[in-house]
Amino acid sequence: MPSLAKPALAALLTLSLALVGCSSTASQTDTLDSVAAEEGSEEASTSNIARFETKVLERLPFDASLFTQGLEVTDSGDVLVGTGQYGESGIFTLPAGSDSARQHVRNDNAVFGEGITQYNSAEGPVIWQLSWDSGEAYKYDAESYELLDTASYPGEGWGLCSLDDTTLAMSDGTDELRHIDGETFAEQARVRVTMNGQAIDNINELECVDGEVFANVWFST
Repeated sequence: MPSLAKPALAALLTLSLALVGCSSTASQTDTLDSVAAEEGSEEASTSNIARFETKVLERLPFDASLFTQGLEVTDSGDVLVGTGQYGESGIFTLPAGSDSARQHVRNDNAVFGEGITQYNSAEGPVIWQLSWDSGEAYKYDAESYELLDTASYPGEGWGLCSLDDTTLAMSDGTDELRHIDGETFAEQARVRVTMNGQAIDNINELECVDGEVFANVWFST
């Protein structure tokens, strides 16, 4: 798992790009927005779910060819990007503010890549990558990008983040978040997300910061 400072930065960078996720018809972006989350006054009376709005602080160049589905920051300060689209999905890195990406992983043409996350496994740092509708997650060595393992799961894969030292949080487009074993990708539990008693579905991109999950709702404002 990255340091506490870097996942926080990743969360700020991701919020403006999360609308790209989970649809081949969404538009691309050629800028990377640095945003600040501001908590709104509306909060669920029966839970600790809070609603936030964002304020753009800075715009940086970004590679417009990347159909961005997952976004984090590596320990070296590079932006780690998981991309979607059949025949174009993979994992890339680029320095923050660069518009030229380096590809490390190319998925099979039948795979539509989705969320990614860095995780400190017992055997060393790894990267997990979701697929949208293939029902598979891919585990890579974080330095060599060698494929270490493939795990299966039911339903769709949307967003992914490292919740703590043992657990990942995963979204699947519904109103549930899954708790996933960070080593094996076995499902541990599901948590239903509601606000004011209403289910919140289309939960999309996730970022985990200090044990909390930040999420956007796909195509919401």
